[in-house]
Amino acid sequence: MKKQLIVTLAILVCLSIFMVGCGNDNGNGNGNGTNVEAPLFYGIDLSEYVEIGSIRGLEIDAAHMPRTEATDEEIEAELQRMLEAMPIPVLIGEVMMGDNANIDFIGRIDGEAFDNGTGFGHYLEIGSGRFIPGFEEQLIGVAIGDTVFIDVTFPEDYRPEHLAGVDAEFEVTINHVAARVTPELTDEIAQEFFGANSAEELREDLREEINDWLSDNYTRILHGTLWGTIVDNATVLQYPMQEINNLISQRRSDIEAAGAEVGLTWDEMLANEGLTEEEVNELFLHEARDEITQNMILVATARQEGIELTDAELEAGILRLLGELELEDEEEFRSFTGVGFVEYYGRQTTELMIIFRKVMDIAIETMVIVE
Repeated sequence: MKKQLIVTLAILVCLSIFMVGCGNDNGNGNGNGTNVEAPLFYGIDLSEYVEIGSIRGLEIDAAHMPRTEATDEEIEAELQRMLEAMPIPVLIGEVMMGDNANIDFIGRIDGEAFDNGTGFGHYLEIGSGRFIPGFEEQLIGVAIGDTVFIDVTFPEDYRPEHLAGVDAEFEVTINHVAARVTPELTDEIAQEFFGANSAEELREDLREEINDWLSDNYTRILHGTLWGTIVDNATVLQYPMQEINNLISQRRSDIEAAGAEVGLTWDEMLANEGLTEEEVNELFLHEARDEITQNMILVATARQEGIELTDAELEAGILRLLGELELEDEEEFRSFTGVGFVEYYGRQTTELMIIFRKVMDIAIETMVIVE
């Protein structure tokens, strides 16, 4: 549960738009985001850097609206994928070269079982040469389910030495051959492998599961669609280079620190990735510009809509974020992370996640769906 929650915490930040690299803040940023914190709103006039459109009345093509119900085609495709992935034991037929046979075996010398010569439920690829010469070849053609006795001689250089050159007999039972087949979906398959009472019940259970996923992700997908429109409607006039450089410096410091933890220098990391210093700097610059662009658009939009956070709104916003994590309160969050929400993410990131949702609330409330 804890591992899954930490993954969800990372996704929560990744799905939010948040500010980085623009100064200092009282938050510690102990979570997954950068340690660079900034005042919630830039101390600069953003109209010199970005022009934004209105977030009200955004037109969204109906075809781009997220769905909450799966189609019959999607259900059948997922059922087919599940059936194709099933490892079905083959219980009839005979062993063939290349089969991955599941066997039980008991090795005996002069009628007595010897140490380490017995195994049950062992998988052996016929023809792999993993067993004593002649062992695997004598299983070819044996019917699945049968027990046979085969004679072998341990190699002269075998270890341990007391078995070298010794004749032995193995009693071998072929339990089944492991293979991946694609069975038809029947009531029996649904019961045995998927725990459903019938094929139709499995189909309906799968439909409910996919519909739940679509419903759970409806808001996230809609946020992405609307935010993409908001960004497309904005124009960057120029970049605040101090903030760009701060962000690049922080990214490099974070990567250098991560490399140092595993004993790698900066140059060694570049060599491992096959990158030059110039290529890395270009990559950092591209990422920083993209991030700063979205940060400026969000802050300018919040200003345009008069969005500010009171202490009460901050508290309510944190509860909303906790709800998205399916957590009841901050104490439950603390039980997984060891710290509070603001301490985990930093003050700035927390506030910007809340403001992003406030911006989205306005956009959703006023959007126009175009058929």
